[in-house]
Amino acid sequence: MAAVAARLAVVAVAAVAGAGEMPAQDRSSPDLLFVYGTLRPSLIDAAPETPRQIVRALRVQGEATVAGLLFDLGDYPGFVRATPSIGGGAQAGSPRVVGDVLEVDASDLAALDAYEECGGPSPLYRRERVLATWRSGGEPITCWIYVACGDLSKRPAIPQGDFAAHLRSRRDA
Repeated sequence: MAAVAARLAVVAVAAVAGAGEMPAQDRSSPDLLFVYGTLRPSLIDAAPETPRQIVRALRVQGEATVAGLLFDLGDYPGFVRATPSIGGGAQAGSPRVVGDVLEVDASDLAALDAYEECGGPSPLYRRERVLATWRSGGEPITCWIYVACGDLSKRPAIPQGDFAAHLRSRRDA
């Protein structure tokens, strides 16, 4: 049950395993975090109390998308980055994942890292940078995103890339 609770707030999952220390943060300025699962403000009631308190206190910057795929892991989604092109970026026409961009500081990230079980010898997730595109238009932005250290290839895909819409369609089925 603890593992399920820890995974409820999944914000991103990838097919490539990797551990290590989180990059150093500038503690004086806010940062941005892209969330697409139960940490989205519209879905936060599905998460346990600890992340609910944190997310409710964060400033929502807006809705955005990132290149990648979502997978249905039950009560939460998993994210896999789009296949990189030769130049290192996502391929043109890559599928997109819908989420929200939240303003966070170092203490918010530390609390969410602990909740997501980032770091250590067998992390469930790692935090990485990703390029997000505002749904309203404008310049792309760099955000943090949680990436799980597991293989999702046997999980059902969420074709529309929007976990909130997926939950509605599951409820209506």
